[in-house]
Amino acid sequence: MIAVYIDNTLEKFSHEIKYSFDFIFKTLGYEFKYINRLEQLLEKDILVFYGLVEPNLKEAYILAMRKALVFIPCDQELLIPGSIKKKDLSTWRKELTLHKAVPVLSFNDFEVPINYYQDEELFYGTFKFDLIGNIFFNLTNFQSITVDHDKSLDQVKLGDNPLTPHLNHFCWLIEQCLIDAVNSRGNIFLIKKEYWPNGESGAFAISHNVDKLQKWNAGKIMKSAYEDLLLFYKIKYLFENLISKIKYLTTNIEEYWNFDLIRDAEDQFNIRSTYFWGTESETSEDVDYRINSKEVAEEIELLIETGHEIALLASRKSHNNDILKRQKQKIAQITLREKIGVRQNGYLYEYKVTDELVSKNNFAYDSSRMSNDNPGFVNGLGFPFHTFIDNGIKSDNGYYSCKNLELPIVFSDEHLLLSQTKVISQDSAMELLTDIISSIKITNGLLNFNFSISNFTELDYDIELFSALLSQLKSQNFFNGTLLEIADWWRRRENLEISEYQNTVDLYFPERIESCTLVVYGNVIIKEVVGLDAEIEENCIKFKNVMPDKKVQIILEQGSN
Repeated sequence: MIAVYIDNTLEKFSHEIKYSFDFIFKTLGYEFKYINRLEQLLEKDILVFYGLVEPNLKEAYILAMRKALVFIPCDQELLIPGSIKKKDLSTWRKELTLHKAVPVLSFNDFEVPINYYQDEELFYGTFKFDLIGNIFFNLTNFQSITVDHDKSLDQVKLGDNPLTPHLNHFCWLIEQCLIDAVNSRGNIFLIKKEYWPNGESGAFAISHNVDKLQKWNAGKIMKSAYEDLLLFYKIKYLFENLISKIKYLTTNIEEYWNFDLIRDAEDQFNIRSTYFWGTESETSEDVDYRINSKEVAEEIELLIETGHEIALLASRKSHNNDILKRQKQKIAQITLREKIGVRQNGYLYEYKVTDELVSKNNFAYDSSRMSNDNPGFVNGLGFPFHTFIDNGIKSDNGYYSCKNLELPIVFSDEHLLLSQTKVISQDSAMELLTDIISSIKITNGLLNFNFSISNFTELDYDIELFSALLSQLKSQNFFNGTLLEIADWWRRRENLEISEYQNTVDLYFPERIESCTLVVYGNVIIKEVVGLDAEIEENCIKFKNVMPDKKVQIILEQGSN
Protein backbone atom coordinates (compact mmCIF):
# COMPACT_ATOMS: atom_id res chain seq x y z
CA MET A 1 0.00 0.00 0.00
CA ILE A 2 1.02 3.61 -0.42
CA ALA A 3 2.02 5.16 2.91
CA VAL A 4 2.14 8.97 3.01
CA TYR A 5 4.44 10.60 5.56
CA ILE A 6 4.28 14.40 5.94
CA ASP A 7 7.21 16.14 7.60
CA ASN A 8 6.00 17.42 10.98
CA THR A 9 7.43 20.86 10.18
CA LEU A 10 4.52 21.20 7.71
CA GLU A 11 1.84 20.56 10.33
CA LYS A 12 0.20 23.97 9.77
CA PHE A 13 -0.46 22.97 6.15
CA SER A 14 -1.69 19.45 6.91
CA HIS A 15 -5.23 20.14 5.70
CA GLU A 16 -4.07 21.57 2.36
CA ILE A 17 -1.54 18.76 1.89
CA LYS A 18 -3.99 15.97 2.71
CA TYR A 19 -6.58 17.50 0.41
CA SER A 20 -4.05 17.29 -2.44
CA PHE A 21 -2.94 13.74 -1.62
CA ASP A 22 -6.60 12.71 -1.37
CA PHE A 23 -7.26 14.14 -4.81
CA ILE A 24 -4.24 12.40 -6.36
CA PHE A 25 -4.69 8.89 -5.02
CA LYS A 26 -8.49 8.80 -5.02
CA THR A 27 -8.45 10.05 -8.62
CA LEU A 28 -5.81 7.50 -9.62
CA GLY A 29 -7.76 4.77 -7.81
CA TYR A 30 -5.18 3.60 -5.24
CA GLU A 31 -5.70 2.86 -1.57
CA PHE A 32 -3.35 4.77 0.70
CA LYS A 33 -2.82 5.67 4.32
CA TYR A 34 -1.24 8.49 6.32
CA ILE A 35 1.42 7.53 8.84
CA ASN A 36 2.67 9.72 11.70
CA ARG A 37 5.77 7.67 12.51
CA LEU A 38 8.10 5.80 10.21
CA GLU A 39 7.77 2.78 12.52
CA GLN A 40 4.25 2.36 11.10
CA LEU A 41 5.71 1.52 7.70
CA LEU A 42 4.99 -2.11 6.71
CA GLU A 43 7.13 -4.45 4.64
CA LYS A 44 5.22 -4.08 1.38
CA ASP A 45 4.47 -0.34 1.67
CA ILE A 46 5.67 2.34 -0.72
CA LEU A 47 6.72 5.37 1.32
CA VAL A 48 5.78 8.75 -0.15
CA PHE A 49 7.62 11.40 1.88
CA TYR A 50 6.62 15.08 1.58
CA GLY A 51 8.98 17.53 3.23
CA LEU A 52 11.22 20.57 3.04
CA VAL A 53 14.62 18.82 2.93
CA GLU A 54 15.45 16.02 0.52
CA PRO A 55 16.99 12.98 2.27
CA ASN A 56 20.47 12.07 1.08
CA LEU A 57 21.16 8.52 -0.10
CA LYS A 58 22.33 7.35 3.32
CA GLU A 59 19.18 8.70 4.93
CA ALA A 60 17.05 7.10 2.20
CA TYR A 61 18.50 3.67 3.11
CA ILE A 62 17.62 4.27 6.75
CA LEU A 63 14.07 5.39 5.89
CA ALA A 64 13.22 2.64 3.41
CA MET A 65 15.73 -0.23 3.50
CA ARG A 66 14.47 -3.06 1.25
CA LYS A 67 11.52 -0.87 0.33
CA ALA A 68 10.55 1.91 -2.09
CA LEU A 69 10.76 5.61 -1.25
CA VAL A 70 9.42 8.58 -3.21
CA PHE A 71 10.34 12.06 -2.00
CA ILE A 72 8.41 15.21 -3.01
CA PRO A 73 9.85 18.60 -1.97
CA CYS A 74 7.59 21.33 -0.57
CA ASP A 75 7.33 24.96 -1.77
CA GLN A 76 5.25 26.46 1.02
CA GLU A 77 4.07 29.44 -1.04
CA LEU A 78 2.05 27.07 -3.24
CA LEU A 79 0.03 25.97 -0.20
CA ILE A 80 -1.13 29.49 0.70
CA PRO A 81 -4.00 30.63 -1.57
CA GLY A 82 -3.26 34.07 -2.95
CA SER A 83 0.41 34.13 -1.95
CA ILE A 84 1.54 34.00 -5.59
CA LYS A 85 0.03 36.88 -7.51
CA LYS A 86 -0.65 36.99 -11.23
CA LYS A 87 2.24 39.39 -11.77
CA ASP A 88 4.65 36.87 -10.20
CA LEU A 89 3.52 33.83 -12.15
CA SER A 90 6.11 34.35 -14.90
CA THR A 91 8.90 34.04 -12.32
CA TRP A 92 7.53 30.78 -10.99
CA ARG A 93 6.42 29.28 -14.28
CA LYS A 94 8.57 26.51 -15.73
CA GLU A 95 7.81 24.01 -18.48
CA LEU A 96 7.89 20.26 -18.25
CA THR A 97 7.84 18.10 -21.38
CA LEU A 98 5.78 14.94 -20.94
CA HIS A 99 3.37 13.93 -23.70
CA LYS A 100 2.93 17.66 -24.22
CA ALA A 101 4.44 20.82 -22.77
CA VAL A 102 3.06 21.02 -19.23
CA PRO A 103 3.32 24.22 -17.13
CA VAL A 104 4.81 23.79 -13.66
CA LEU A 105 5.17 26.30 -10.84
CA SER A 106 8.60 26.10 -9.21
CA PHE A 107 10.85 28.77 -7.78
CA ASN A 108 13.90 26.65 -8.62
CA ASP A 109 14.97 25.49 -12.06
CA PHE A 110 15.27 21.79 -12.85
CA GLU A 111 16.18 19.71 -15.90
CA VAL A 112 14.25 16.48 -15.27
CA PRO A 113 11.09 16.06 -13.16
CA ILE A 114 12.28 12.95 -11.25
CA ASN A 115 15.61 11.32 -10.45
CA TYR A 116 15.78 7.59 -9.70
CA TYR A 117 18.26 5.60 -7.65
CA GLN A 118 17.75 1.84 -7.40
CA ASP A 119 19.67 -1.27 -6.37
CA GLU A 120 18.85 -4.59 -4.72
CA GLU A 121 18.06 -2.89 -1.41
CA LEU A 122 16.26 0.32 -2.37
CA PHE A 123 14.17 2.17 -4.92
CA TYR A 124 14.48 5.93 -4.38
CA GLY A 125 12.66 8.43 -6.59
CA THR A 126 13.02 12.16 -5.94
CA PHE A 127 10.77 14.78 -7.54
CA LYS A 128 12.50 18.02 -8.47
CA PHE A 129 9.42 20.21 -8.08
CA ASP A 130 6.55 20.39 -5.62
CA LEU A 131 3.93 18.14 -7.20
CA ILE A 132 1.61 18.43 -4.19
CA GLY A 133 1.81 22.23 -4.09
CA ASN A 134 1.14 22.42 -7.83
CA ILE A 135 -1.93 20.22 -7.42
CA PHE A 136 -3.24 22.36 -4.57
CA PHE A 137 -2.55 25.65 -6.34
CA ASN A 138 -4.36 24.57 -9.49
CA LEU A 139 -7.33 23.12 -7.65
CA THR A 140 -7.83 26.24 -5.53
CA ASN A 141 -6.37 29.24 -7.34
CA PHE A 142 -9.75 30.27 -8.73
CA GLN A 143 -10.73 30.92 -5.11
CA SER A 144 -8.04 33.53 -4.64
CA ILE A 145 -6.91 35.17 -7.87
CA THR A 146 -9.22 34.16 -10.68
CA VAL A 147 -12.61 35.53 -9.62
CA ASP A 148 -13.36 38.80 -11.37
CA HIS A 149 -15.75 41.59 -10.49
CA ASP A 150 -18.91 39.86 -11.74
CA LYS A 151 -18.17 36.65 -9.80
CA SER A 152 -17.68 34.58 -12.94
CA LEU A 153 -14.85 32.12 -13.30
CA ASP A 154 -11.75 33.02 -15.25
CA GLN A 155 -8.68 30.90 -15.78
CA VAL A 156 -5.10 31.54 -14.78
CA LYS A 157 -3.18 30.87 -17.96
CA LEU A 158 -0.11 29.09 -16.63
CA GLY A 159 0.56 27.61 -20.05
CA ASP A 160 0.19 28.69 -23.64
CA ASN A 161 -2.28 25.91 -24.34
CA PRO A 162 -5.42 25.69 -22.16
CA LEU A 163 -6.25 22.48 -24.04
CA THR A 164 -3.60 20.64 -22.01
CA PRO A 165 -5.02 19.09 -18.80
CA HIS A 166 -1.81 19.53 -16.83
CA LEU A 167 -3.26 18.26 -13.54
CA ASN A 168 -4.09 15.01 -15.30
CA HIS A 169 -0.47 14.86 -16.43
CA PHE A 170 0.75 15.45 -12.86
CA CYS A 171 -1.37 12.49 -11.70
CA TRP A 172 -0.01 10.39 -14.58
CA LEU A 173 3.56 11.33 -13.61
CA ILE A 174 3.32 10.20 -9.99
CA GLU A 175 1.54 7.03 -11.08
CA GLN A 176 4.41 6.17 -13.42
CA CYS A 177 6.82 6.68 -10.54
CA LEU A 178 4.80 4.30 -8.35
CA ILE A 179 4.62 1.67 -11.09
CA ASP A 180 8.38 1.97 -11.62
CA ALA A 181 8.84 1.43 -7.88
CA VAL A 182 6.67 -1.71 -7.97
CA ASN A 183 8.51 -3.07 -10.98
CA SER A 184 11.86 -2.37 -9.31
CA ARG A 185 10.99 -4.06 -6.03
CA GLY A 186 9.80 -7.61 -6.62
CA ASN A 187 8.17 -7.93 -3.20
CA ILE A 188 5.47 -5.23 -3.47
CA PHE A 189 2.29 -4.81 -5.48
CA LEU A 190 -0.41 -2.20 -6.04
CA ILE A 191 -4.05 -2.62 -6.99
CA LYS A 192 -5.81 0.12 -8.95
CA LYS A 193 -9.45 0.96 -9.55
CA GLU A 194 -9.65 1.85 -13.24
CA TYR A 195 -11.04 5.31 -13.96
CA TRP A 196 -14.06 4.08 -15.90
CA PRO A 197 -16.23 0.94 -15.63
CA ASN A 198 -14.61 -1.17 -18.36
CA GLY A 199 -11.17 0.42 -18.35
CA GLU A 200 -12.06 2.92 -21.09
CA SER A 201 -9.44 5.46 -22.15
CA GLY A 202 -11.65 8.38 -21.14
CA ALA A 203 -15.22 9.53 -20.59
CA PHE A 204 -17.50 12.16 -22.06
CA ALA A 205 -20.82 13.78 -21.28
CA ILE A 206 -23.05 16.04 -23.35
CA SER A 207 -25.18 18.76 -21.80
CA HIS A 208 -27.57 21.44 -23.03
CA ASN A 209 -28.44 24.66 -21.25
CA VAL A 210 -32.10 25.43 -21.91
CA ASP A 211 -31.38 29.11 -21.46
CA LYS A 212 -33.75 30.87 -23.85
CA LEU A 213 -36.68 29.49 -25.82
CA GLN A 214 -37.84 32.80 -27.36
CA LYS A 215 -35.68 34.54 -29.91
CA TRP A 216 -38.37 37.18 -30.40
CA ASN A 217 -41.25 38.82 -28.64
CA ALA A 218 -42.68 42.31 -29.00
CA GLY A 219 -40.16 43.83 -26.60
CA LYS A 220 -37.17 42.15 -28.22
CA ILE A 221 -38.25 43.24 -31.69
CA MET A 222 -38.56 46.86 -30.53
CA LYS A 223 -35.18 46.75 -28.80
CA SER A 224 -33.47 45.18 -31.82
CA ALA A 225 -34.51 48.10 -34.04
CA TYR A 226 -31.96 50.34 -32.30
CA GLU A 227 -29.26 47.66 -32.44
CA ASP A 228 -29.90 47.19 -36.16
CA LEU A 229 -29.21 50.88 -36.74
CA LEU A 230 -25.82 50.53 -35.06
CA LEU A 231 -24.99 47.51 -37.20
CA PHE A 232 -26.22 48.94 -40.52
CA TYR A 233 -22.99 47.86 -42.26
CA LYS A 234 -23.55 44.15 -41.40
CA ILE A 235 -25.80 43.42 -44.38
CA LYS A 236 -25.92 39.62 -43.98
CA TYR A 237 -26.65 39.84 -40.26
CA LEU A 238 -29.45 42.40 -40.78
CA PHE A 239 -31.02 40.35 -43.58
CA GLU A 240 -31.04 37.13 -41.55
CA ASN A 241 -32.51 38.99 -38.58
CA LEU A 242 -35.26 40.46 -40.76
CA ILE A 243 -36.22 37.04 -42.15
CA SER A 244 -36.24 35.64 -38.61
CA LYS A 245 -38.59 38.40 -37.39
CA ILE A 246 -40.96 37.95 -40.32
CA LYS A 247 -41.08 34.20 -39.67
CA TYR A 248 -41.96 34.81 -36.02
CA LEU A 249 -44.63 37.45 -36.81
CA THR A 250 -46.29 35.34 -39.49
CA THR A 251 -46.04 31.87 -37.95
CA ASN A 252 -45.35 32.41 -34.22
CA ILE A 253 -42.75 29.62 -34.47
CA GLU A 254 -40.04 29.89 -31.84
CA GLU A 255 -36.65 29.49 -33.49
CA TYR A 256 -34.95 28.46 -30.26
CA TRP A 257 -37.16 25.41 -29.82
CA ASN A 258 -34.49 23.05 -31.16
CA PHE A 259 -35.24 19.88 -29.22
CA ASP A 260 -36.17 17.77 -32.26
CA LEU A 261 -32.98 18.86 -34.01
CA ILE A 262 -30.83 17.80 -31.04
CA ARG A 263 -32.79 14.61 -30.50
CA ASP A 264 -32.28 13.45 -34.11
CA ALA A 265 -28.51 13.95 -33.81
CA GLU A 266 -28.25 12.18 -30.45
CA ASP A 267 -30.50 9.28 -31.47
CA GLN A 268 -28.24 8.63 -34.46
CA PHE A 269 -25.34 7.92 -32.09
CA ASN A 270 -27.34 6.52 -29.15
CA ILE A 271 -26.39 9.41 -26.86
CA ARG A 272 -28.23 10.32 -23.68
CA SER A 273 -27.49 13.84 -22.50
CA THR A 274 -28.24 16.25 -19.64
CA TYR A 275 -30.64 19.17 -20.08
CA PHE A 276 -30.37 22.03 -17.60
CA TRP A 277 -33.76 23.73 -17.10
CA GLY A 278 -34.44 26.92 -15.16
CA THR A 279 -37.34 27.24 -12.74
CA GLU A 280 -37.19 30.94 -11.82
CA SER A 281 -36.46 34.26 -13.54
CA GLU A 282 -35.23 37.00 -11.25
CA THR A 283 -33.45 39.05 -13.91
CA SER A 284 -33.82 39.55 -17.65
CA GLU A 285 -30.79 37.29 -18.14
CA ASP A 286 -32.57 34.31 -16.59
CA VAL A 287 -34.80 31.93 -18.55
CA ASP A 288 -37.75 33.26 -20.56
CA TYR A 289 -40.18 30.35 -20.05
CA ARG A 290 -42.30 28.86 -17.29
CA ILE A 291 -41.20 25.38 -16.22
CA ASN A 292 -44.82 24.32 -15.62
CA SER A 293 -46.21 25.50 -18.97
CA LYS A 294 -47.88 22.82 -21.08
CA GLU A 295 -45.34 22.89 -23.92
CA VAL A 296 -42.35 22.76 -21.58
CA ALA A 297 -43.89 19.99 -19.46
CA GLU A 298 -44.51 17.87 -22.55
CA GLU A 299 -40.95 18.34 -23.78
CA ILE A 300 -39.45 17.44 -20.40
CA GLU A 301 -41.66 14.35 -20.16
CA LEU A 302 -40.43 13.20 -23.59
CA LEU A 303 -36.79 13.76 -22.59
CA ILE A 304 -37.24 11.69 -19.43
CA GLU A 305 -38.97 8.89 -21.34
CA THR A 306 -36.07 8.67 -23.78
CA GLY A 307 -33.46 8.38 -21.01
CA HIS A 308 -32.10 11.93 -20.85
CA GLU A 309 -31.36 13.67 -17.56
CA ILE A 310 -33.17 16.78 -16.31
CA ALA A 311 -31.03 19.02 -14.09
CA LEU A 312 -31.35 22.51 -12.61
CA LEU A 313 -30.13 25.65 -14.36
CA ALA A 314 -30.01 27.75 -11.20
CA SER A 315 -31.06 31.40 -11.45
CA ARG A 316 -28.36 34.04 -11.54
CA LYS A 317 -28.98 35.30 -8.02
CA SER A 318 -28.84 31.81 -6.54
CA HIS A 319 -25.03 31.65 -6.59
CA ASN A 320 -24.92 33.90 -3.50
CA ASN A 321 -28.50 33.77 -2.15
CA ASP A 322 -30.10 30.91 -0.23
CA ILE A 323 -32.85 30.19 -2.75
CA LEU A 324 -31.66 26.94 -4.34
CA LYS A 325 -33.93 24.74 -2.21
CA ARG A 326 -37.18 25.72 -3.89
CA GLN A 327 -35.61 25.57 -7.35
CA LYS A 328 -34.32 22.06 -6.70
CA GLN A 329 -37.72 21.00 -5.36
CA LYS A 330 -39.43 22.08 -8.58
CA ILE A 331 -37.09 19.95 -10.68
CA ALA A 332 -37.43 17.01 -8.26
CA GLN A 333 -41.24 17.21 -8.51
CA ILE A 334 -41.05 17.12 -12.30
CA THR A 335 -38.54 14.26 -12.54
CA LEU A 336 -39.74 12.30 -9.47
CA ARG A 337 -36.06 11.83 -8.57
CA GLU A 338 -34.11 12.82 -5.48
CA LYS A 339 -30.70 13.07 -7.18
CA ILE A 340 -30.54 16.41 -8.97
CA GLY A 341 -27.53 18.08 -10.58
CA VAL A 342 -27.06 21.85 -10.80
CA ARG A 343 -25.39 24.42 -13.03
CA GLN A 344 -25.29 28.13 -12.24
CA ASN A 345 -26.79 30.25 -15.00
CA GLY A 346 -23.97 32.35 -16.44
CA TYR A 347 -21.48 30.03 -14.67
CA LEU A 348 -21.51 32.43 -11.71
CA TYR A 349 -19.50 31.45 -8.66
CA GLU A 350 -18.55 33.06 -5.37
CA TYR A 351 -15.84 31.45 -3.27
CA LYS A 352 -17.20 29.63 -0.20
CA VAL A 353 -20.72 31.00 -0.62
CA THR A 354 -21.72 29.03 -3.74
CA ASP A 355 -20.06 25.84 -2.53
CA GLU A 356 -21.84 26.06 0.80
CA LEU A 357 -25.22 26.63 -0.86
CA VAL A 358 -24.75 23.69 -3.23
CA SER A 359 -23.59 21.49 -0.35
CA LYS A 360 -26.44 22.59 1.92
CA ASN A 361 -29.01 21.55 -0.67
CA ASN A 362 -27.37 18.18 -1.30
CA PHE A 363 -27.05 18.33 -5.07
CA ALA A 364 -25.73 15.20 -6.78
CA TYR A 365 -23.09 17.30 -8.52
CA ASP A 366 -22.32 20.81 -9.73
CA SER A 367 -21.23 21.51 -13.30
CA SER A 368 -20.56 25.25 -13.39
CA ARG A 369 -16.78 25.45 -13.71
CA MET A 370 -15.93 26.76 -17.16
CA SER A 371 -13.45 29.29 -18.48
CA ASN A 372 -15.34 32.35 -19.67
CA ASP A 373 -12.96 33.34 -22.44
CA ASN A 374 -11.62 30.20 -24.06
CA PRO A 375 -12.44 26.51 -24.28
CA GLY A 376 -10.07 24.32 -22.34
CA PHE A 377 -9.45 22.66 -19.01
CA VAL A 378 -10.19 25.05 -16.16
CA ASN A 379 -7.02 25.18 -14.05
CA GLY A 380 -5.71 22.27 -16.12
CA LEU A 381 -8.19 19.74 -14.72
CA GLY A 382 -9.93 17.07 -16.77
CA PHE A 383 -11.37 14.94 -13.93
CA PRO A 384 -14.29 15.18 -11.51
CA PHE A 385 -13.09 16.70 -8.24
CA HIS A 386 -14.25 17.76 -4.79
CA THR A 387 -13.83 21.42 -3.94
CA PHE A 388 -11.57 22.47 -1.06
CA ILE A 389 -12.86 23.53 2.33
CA ASP A 390 -10.52 25.19 4.80
CA ASN A 391 -12.17 24.34 8.11
CA GLY A 392 -9.40 21.91 9.01
CA ILE A 393 -11.56 18.78 9.33
CA LYS A 394 -12.60 15.93 7.11
CA SER A 395 -16.01 16.15 5.48
CA ASP A 396 -18.49 13.31 5.93
CA ASN A 397 -17.31 11.69 2.68
CA GLY A 398 -13.83 11.12 4.09
CA TYR A 399 -12.20 13.89 2.06
CA TYR A 400 -10.37 16.96 3.28
CA SER A 401 -12.79 18.71 0.96
CA CYS A 402 -16.39 19.67 0.37
CA LYS A 403 -18.79 16.84 -0.42
CA ASN A 404 -19.71 18.67 -3.64
CA LEU A 405 -18.55 16.84 -6.74
CA GLU A 406 -17.57 19.21 -9.54
CA LEU A 407 -17.78 18.15 -13.19
CA PRO A 408 -15.90 20.95 -15.01
CA ILE A 409 -16.87 21.98 -18.54
CA VAL A 410 -14.15 21.81 -21.18
CA PHE A 411 -16.11 23.30 -24.09
CA SER A 412 -19.28 25.28 -24.69
CA ASP A 413 -20.57 26.50 -28.04
CA GLU A 414 -20.75 29.91 -26.38
CA HIS A 415 -16.99 30.01 -26.91
CA LEU A 416 -17.63 30.12 -30.66
CA LEU A 417 -19.52 33.43 -30.47
CA LEU A 418 -16.85 36.10 -30.69
CA SER A 419 -19.36 38.97 -30.87
CA GLN A 420 -22.96 39.62 -31.84
CA THR A 421 -22.07 39.31 -35.52
CA LYS A 422 -18.81 37.33 -35.58
CA VAL A 423 -18.16 33.64 -34.92
CA ILE A 424 -15.25 31.21 -35.13
CA SER A 425 -15.14 29.41 -38.47
CA GLN A 426 -16.56 25.89 -38.63
CA ASP A 427 -13.20 24.40 -39.63
CA SER A 428 -11.46 26.09 -36.70
CA ALA A 429 -14.19 24.93 -34.33
CA MET A 430 -13.85 21.32 -35.49
CA GLU A 431 -10.09 21.46 -35.20
CA LEU A 432 -10.50 22.76 -31.64
CA LEU A 433 -12.80 19.87 -30.68
CA THR A 434 -10.42 17.34 -32.24
CA ASP A 435 -7.55 18.75 -30.17
CA ILE A 436 -9.65 18.54 -27.00
CA ILE A 437 -10.49 14.89 -27.62
CA SER A 438 -6.90 13.90 -28.36
CA SER A 439 -5.63 15.70 -25.24
CA ILE A 440 -7.54 13.49 -22.81
CA LYS A 441 -6.90 9.97 -24.04
CA ILE A 442 -3.41 9.59 -22.56
CA THR A 443 -4.56 10.61 -19.09
CA ASN A 444 -8.00 8.90 -19.07
CA GLY A 445 -9.91 12.03 -18.07
CA LEU A 446 -13.41 13.46 -18.48
CA LEU A 447 -14.69 15.62 -21.34
CA ASN A 448 -17.80 17.65 -20.56
CA PHE A 449 -19.33 19.47 -23.55
CA ASN A 450 -22.17 21.99 -23.46
CA PHE A 451 -24.31 23.02 -26.44
CA SER A 452 -26.96 25.57 -25.46
CA ILE A 453 -30.42 25.20 -26.95
CA SER A 454 -30.44 28.73 -28.38
CA ASN A 455 -27.09 28.47 -30.13
CA PHE A 456 -28.38 25.86 -32.58
CA THR A 457 -30.18 28.86 -34.08
CA GLU A 458 -27.53 31.52 -33.54
CA LEU A 459 -24.71 29.43 -35.07
CA ASP A 460 -25.45 28.32 -38.63
CA TYR A 461 -23.16 25.32 -38.39
CA ASP A 462 -23.82 24.32 -34.78
CA ILE A 463 -25.85 21.18 -35.58
CA GLU A 464 -23.24 20.04 -38.12
CA LEU A 465 -20.48 20.63 -35.59
CA PHE A 466 -22.48 18.83 -32.90
CA SER A 467 -23.09 15.79 -35.11
CA ALA A 468 -19.43 15.66 -36.15
CA LEU A 469 -18.39 15.82 -32.48
CA LEU A 470 -20.71 12.95 -31.53
CA SER A 471 -19.39 10.87 -34.41
CA GLN A 472 -15.80 11.43 -33.32
CA LEU A 473 -16.52 10.73 -29.65
CA LYS A 474 -18.36 7.49 -30.41
CA SER A 475 -15.41 6.26 -32.46
CA GLN A 476 -13.22 6.42 -29.34
CA ASN A 477 -12.96 3.94 -26.49
CA PHE A 478 -14.81 6.32 -24.15
CA PHE A 479 -17.35 5.76 -21.41
CA ASN A 480 -20.46 7.85 -22.05
CA GLY A 481 -23.23 8.79 -19.67
CA THR A 482 -25.36 11.66 -18.49
CA LEU A 483 -23.68 13.94 -15.97
CA LEU A 484 -25.63 12.22 -13.18
CA GLU A 485 -24.40 8.81 -14.38
CA ILE A 486 -20.82 10.12 -14.48
CA ALA A 487 -21.16 11.51 -10.93
CA ASP A 488 -22.79 8.31 -9.66
CA TRP A 489 -20.04 6.15 -11.13
CA TRP A 490 -17.29 8.35 -9.67
CA ARG A 491 -18.79 8.14 -6.18
CA ARG A 492 -19.39 4.39 -6.36
CA ARG A 493 -15.79 3.96 -7.48
CA GLU A 494 -14.59 6.11 -4.57
CA ASN A 495 -16.66 4.08 -2.10
CA LEU A 496 -15.30 0.70 -3.19
CA GLU A 497 -13.06 -0.35 -0.29
CA ILE A 498 -9.77 -2.21 -0.89
CA SER A 499 -7.69 -3.81 1.89
CA GLU A 500 -4.29 -5.18 0.92
CA TYR A 501 -2.54 -7.99 2.82
CA GLN A 502 0.46 -10.24 2.27
CA ASN A 503 -0.97 -12.33 -0.59
CA THR A 504 -4.63 -11.38 -0.60
CA VAL A 505 -6.79 -8.35 -1.34
CA ASP A 506 -10.22 -7.87 0.25
CA LEU A 507 -12.87 -5.86 -1.58
CA TYR A 508 -16.07 -4.43 -0.18
CA PHE A 509 -18.75 -3.08 -2.53
CA PRO A 510 -21.17 -0.99 -0.41
CA GLU A 511 -23.29 -0.09 -3.46
CA ARG A 512 -24.42 -1.80 -6.63
CA ILE A 513 -21.99 -1.48 -9.55
CA GLU A 514 -22.85 -2.62 -13.06
CA SER A 515 -19.22 -2.82 -14.21
CA CYS A 516 -15.89 -2.34 -12.49
CA THR A 517 -12.30 -3.06 -13.54
CA LEU A 518 -9.25 -3.50 -11.31
CA VAL A 519 -5.60 -3.71 -12.35
CA VAL A 520 -2.85 -5.36 -10.29
CA TYR A 521 0.72 -4.07 -10.68
CA GLY A 522 3.73 -6.03 -9.46
CA ASN A 523 5.40 -9.41 -9.69
CA VAL A 524 2.25 -11.30 -8.68
CA ILE A 525 -0.24 -13.57 -10.42
CA ILE A 526 -3.99 -13.37 -9.88
CA LYS A 527 -4.73 -16.94 -8.76
CA GLU A 528 -8.40 -16.76 -7.80
CA VAL A 529 -11.33 -14.45 -7.08
CA VAL A 530 -13.52 -15.68 -4.21
CA GLY A 531 -17.09 -14.55 -3.57
CA LEU A 532 -18.05 -13.30 -7.03
CA ASP A 533 -17.71 -14.35 -10.63
CA ALA A 534 -15.08 -12.28 -12.40
CA GLU A 535 -13.25 -12.20 -15.70
CA ILE A 536 -9.47 -12.37 -15.28
CA GLU A 537 -7.25 -11.18 -18.13
CA GLU A 538 -3.56 -11.21 -17.19
CA ASN A 539 -3.33 -8.46 -14.53
CA CYS A 540 -6.94 -7.18 -14.98
CA ILE A 541 -10.07 -8.26 -13.11
CA LYS A 542 -13.48 -7.29 -14.49
CA PHE A 543 -16.65 -7.46 -12.41
CA LYS A 544 -20.23 -7.26 -13.72
CA ASN A 545 -23.53 -6.64 -11.94
CA VAL A 546 -22.12 -6.46 -8.41
CA MET A 547 -24.86 -6.32 -5.79
CA PRO A 548 -24.60 -3.96 -2.79
CA ASP A 549 -22.95 -5.04 0.47
CA LYS A 550 -20.79 -7.56 -1.38
CA LYS A 551 -17.47 -8.86 -0.02
CA VAL A 552 -14.89 -10.33 -2.39
CA GLN A 553 -11.38 -11.69 -1.93
CA ILE A 554 -8.58 -11.75 -4.50
CA ILE A 555 -5.91 -14.39 -3.94
CA LEU A 556 -2.44 -13.63 -5.34
CA GLU A 557 0.71 -15.64 -5.65
CA GLN A 558 4.27 -14.52 -6.26
CA GLY A 559 5.37 -14.40 -9.88
CA SER A 560 8.37 -16.26 -11.24
CA ASN A 561 10.43 -13.15 -12.12
